Amino acid sequence: MKTLITTITFLIAFTSFSQIKELQNADETLATTIQSIEVSITIDSVKELESTFNLNDIKSIVDDMSPDENISFEIKCKGKPMSNGKEASATYKITGKAGEKEAFYNNINTIKKLVTDYYNNQ
Repeated sequence: MKTLITTITFLIAFTSFSQIKELQNADETLATTIQSIEVSITIDSVKELESTFNLNDIKSIVDDMSPDENISFEIKCKGKPMSNGKEASATYKITGKAGEKEAFYNNINTIKKLVTDYYNNQ
């Protein structure tokens, strides 16, 4: 029994130490970079747009990005069923660089107006 416990302890210690790797250049820090961000929202009504979407949230994301990173914003609108039985839908999407913030925000506001018009005209 003593031999069995010693053998098991030895095997556990051996496998535990064989799993440890030495870190080379442990003083270096790792950097995480973002290359692109895509924001996609699917909504059923204008009320859902107003409760789900906030431009300040998008601004906080874009402000943390470097100017050369890609950003994409998309709103998918689900509509009422059409006469052929299929559901109506519309998708609005813009893409750009994080360095073009004001143009990107203006396009988002334009999309928001288009979505409002889409639901008001149904």
